[in-house]
Amino acid sequence: MIADRRLLPHESGPEVLDQLRTRLTCLGLERDGLKVTAELTLDMPGFETDQDAPLVGALVDAAAAAGAGHPPLGGWTAACDGGFLARDAKLPVVVFGPGSVSEQAHRADESVAIDQLVIAARTYARIILDLLGVS
Repeated sequence: MIADRRLLPHESGPEVLDQLRTRLTCLGLERDGLKVTAELTLDMPGFETDQDAPLVGALVDAAAAAGAGHPPLGGWTAACDGGFLARDAKLPVVVFGPGSVSEQAHRADESVAIDQLVIAARTYARIILDLLGVS
């Protein structure tokens, strides 16, 4: 059996691995003839951007103006390079795009509707113009 434990904002992979190993040791599984190993195979940082950040406001406004409505603000269980940008470059990060990461992405027949692609492109353009202060 394999378990996948994602990192939450402000956690580090080695820290979580140490906590997991400590908890596994406390279970005493070896007494029952069970062997468990824990390893860090990918250190993908979690991140969180304050909902009051200018980038978040720009996204919400741009998405509404582009026809996407108001995107829901909240957590996301997938992984992306945004965690590295947030942690290493100290940049605010939002995840937004066309389609569904859980229903369409990373499949042999991956696709997105053209109208969703156009709305996303308009949203990106509006965010850029807004953050640059261009009318």
